[in-house]
Amino acid sequence: MAIFNDAEITTMLTDWGNELTAGEITAACLLDDREDLALEQDGGSGQIVQRITATIRTSDFPALAANDPIAIDGIAYTVWRRLKLGDGALSELWLRIQEAS
Repeated sequence: MAIFNDAEITTMLTDWGNELTAGEITAACLLDDREDLALEQDGGSGQIVQRITATIRTSDFPALAANDPIAIDGIAYTVWRRLKLGDGALSELWLRIQEAS
């Protein structure tokens, strides 16, 4: 079962999106930069971590994979993980900010 039809994905990404560039391809994405609680065990306090994700239309970037460099709104990132969402029409990229050299 599809979560969104193609027209809804286009509207969602365009209305609320940012611009992701990978190689020669540029398309809209949803960028989310937030803190999460991780590594919590047995009632322990856990660790606060920064999690940066971008939601993309899977067909816009079919070959994008871990360790690929990308830019979102001019900021350089590296793809850490790519996860399929729902029926696969959308993918979530877990990102790392590229360190200045």
